Amino acid sequence: MGKISQFRMVKLMQTKKAYTTLEMLLVLSLILVMILFSIPRKINNLVSNENIIDKIACLIDSCRFYSIEHKQSATIRFIKNQVITPNEVYEIEKGRFLQNISFTYLKNGHIQRGGHVTYCHGKCYIFIFNVGNGAVRIEEKEGIYLD
Repeated sequence: MGKISQFRMVKLMQTKKAYTTLEMLLVLSLILVMILFSIPRKINNLVSNENIIDKIACLIDSCRFYSIEHKQSATIRFIKNQVITPNEVYEIEKGRFLQNISFTYLKNGHIQRGGHVTYCHGKCYIFIFNVGNGAVRIEEKEGIYLD
C-alpha cells in the first residue's frame, strides 16, 4: 500500500498544469498588440495639438509684425474654430476657442488691452496677451480636457 500511494503522489506532481512558454508568448503578444493600437491615437492627438498651438503662436506674431511693418494697428480675432489676422484666415480642424475675442496691436507692436483666449482640443491652452509690449504667453491648463 505504501508504494501505491507514493506512486499516486509522484503522478499527481507530474500532471500539475502550468503555463507553457508558448501560452505566455501568446498572451504577451496580445497585450503588445493592444498597446500598439492605443499609442498612435494618443501620439496623433499630441502632435496635432502641438502643430495647432505653434500655428496660432505664429499667427499672433505675424499680426504683431504686420502692425510694426505697416505702421498701423492690426487686429487678430479668435472665433470658435478660426483665427483671423490682416493677412490670413486660419480654420482650425480640431478643437475650438472657448470665447470669441479680438486683440488689437498698435502701430508700435504694443497691445491695446490685455486678456486671454483659451483653445481646447483634448487639453486646454491659454494664450495670455500682456498689455504694453504685446508679449504673449502660452500656458497649458491643468485638469481641463475637452473634445
